Amino acid sequence: MAASTFFDGKEYIYKNLPQRLNPEKQLSYVSNLIKAHNLFYVEDPFHEDDFEGFAKLIRKMKSNCLIVGDDLTATNLERLKKAVEMKSINAVIIKPNQNGSLLRTKEVIDFAKANNIIPIISHRSGETSDSMIADLAVAWEIPFIKTGILGKERMAKLNRLMHIEREMNAKEADAK
Repeated sequence: MAASTFFDGKEYIYKNLPQRLNPEKQLSYVSNLIKAHNLFYVEDPFHEDDFEGFAKLIRKMKSNCLIVGDDLTATNLERLKKAVEMKSINAVIIKPNQNGSLLRTKEVIDFAKANNIIPIISHRSGETSDSMIADLAVAWEIPFIKTGILGKERMAKLNRLMHIEREMNAKEADAK
């Protein structure tokens, strides 16, 4: 949802809705969308500093829907720790080039896993055809990769995942 992009500091402003939504109405709106459409994944349904709004949604839903922090956590260990403490999310976007260090990125992933937060490795906007996140997803045992909609930059990552799978299957077959 990237709700920070349409939050004016007090309300959420949707172009297709006749009214502005205060945070409580946003909570109701998002939870109704999740229920009505049986959504599996909702990313950043509240603005990037509303840890409590995320937590209220988690408590209200009690479902298999992933409530994902991206702008909320920004691949930042301190922000992730706050999200875990407040029980704000059950999944987190991991962008290796967001915090400037693969070692710090791995610390974020390890902390997420240790606290039952599902890591989702992702590209950043303006991404290139570099397919490294596919290798990192496999190496770090990250269950989801977010590549966006189909395009040559995204296809490079998906093709790399398929290549890795073929290599792993071939090694497994050779071992038998």
